[in-house]
Amino acid sequence: MLKSFRLSEKLSVYLEPTIEEKEMKSLYFTTAILNRNRVRFIYGFEEIILEPYYISRNKSGKKVLYGRQYGTNSIDLFEYDKICNIKILGMEKFSPIIPIMPVLN
Repeated sequence: MLKSFRLSEKLSVYLEPTIEEKEMKSLYFTTAILNRNRVRFIYGFEEIILEPYYISRNKSGKKVLYGRQYGTNSIDLFEYDKICNIKILGMEKFSPIIPIMPVLN
């Protein structure tokens, strides 16, 4: 997904997410999964508070995150490319509704 930055009224710059950005996302989510911390991030234009369960790839090969949104009982899929502004909520721990495997992709 391209990120758009407006520099002036007539000029916008589009940047591809770098490999380092994707690795940082994985580091944040892996840390949160192993420590069972909730995370907060922006997905599209919506703020999400999530109990992250595992990282995987969808059928088209894109990296995705599975987890339960705070206050719901369903497990949802979130595409990495649409996630930004990740924050680990260190004081908020959770108990998963499904077993979490220690091996991550």
